Amino acid sequence: MTGLLLLLAGLPSSGKSTLAGAIQAHLPSCLPQRYPNIKIVDPDCFRGNEHKLLPFRPEDEPKIKKRLIEITIEYLKAGYAVIVDDLNYYQSMRHDLLRLALELDVPYSTIFVNTPIEVCLTWNEKRGRKIPNELIEKIAQKFDYFGRYAWDQPDFAVNFVSSNFTLDAFLKQLCEFLEKHTQRRPYFQSRDASLTIQPPSIKNFLDVRSRKIISDFIMDRDLKIQQKEIKQLRKELLRKSPANLEEVQQILDEFQGSLELLTNKKSDPAKSNQKKFNSTNPSRH
Repeated sequence: MTGLLLLLAGLPSSGKSTLAGAIQAHLPSCLPQRYPNIKIVDPDCFRGNEHKLLPFRPEDEPKIKKRLIEITIEYLKAGYAVIVDDLNYYQSMRHDLLRLALELDVPYSTIFVNTPIEVCLTWNEKRGRKIPNELIEKIAQKFDYFGRYAWDQPDFAVNFVSSNFTLDAFLKQLCEFLEKHTQRRPYFQSRDASLTIQPPSIKNFLDVRSRKIISDFIMDRDLKIQQKEIKQLRKELLRKSPANLEEVQQILDEFQGSLELLTNKKSDPAKSNQKKFNSTNPSRH
């Protein structure tokens, strides 16, 4: 038994869970020696209870993502094949999981469930609107589609409503692919259990990580910082040319510190009170 990470990505109600279940049922029969046991990690299990799915709450998502990573690590270290059945609509989400596979030295594959949004909305209605249609539309607008970076390329694109698609044919192709590709991809190199980024991937890594830092920073603090100032900070960050991972981390730490300073500046009560005093004291004008 050997570890494997299968990363699913796609809109809500696109058929990811259906696909995950089919893969879980099929892989042990076509590759019994390598993948006899398949685990599905579905973050919806952390969003509700055994009876129903609770309302989607953005403030809960950082904790849910953390739990997803913890369980994925636990299963991969135990040698299981793991299917991550999540939206993974940001490049940073996909990057974190693929980086995890590299650190644990297990092969991985990405499957994009490319169901059209109008079909997703229809399927969502049929299953009782588990999430609001407005949220599906919002995620579709924010989706970081594949192809921008070499590391972010799906091995398969699945469209359930395509006239050329059959589930049996896909499962056969997946088994053939996994039988041939038993090693991790070559875009990054792993050494001494730490990830070494090779040029030109450093710039890509800075781009992805800085966006995730901004997203997590705003979500954790429920803040609305002026986009112009954030864009300027990020623009300055992307001009830098670190030579190794240590310098990358230092730059990202400084970037996060700059965001903290920007927040403190905007929420400084002393400055706010001084401004109010100046506006109400005629002698100051």
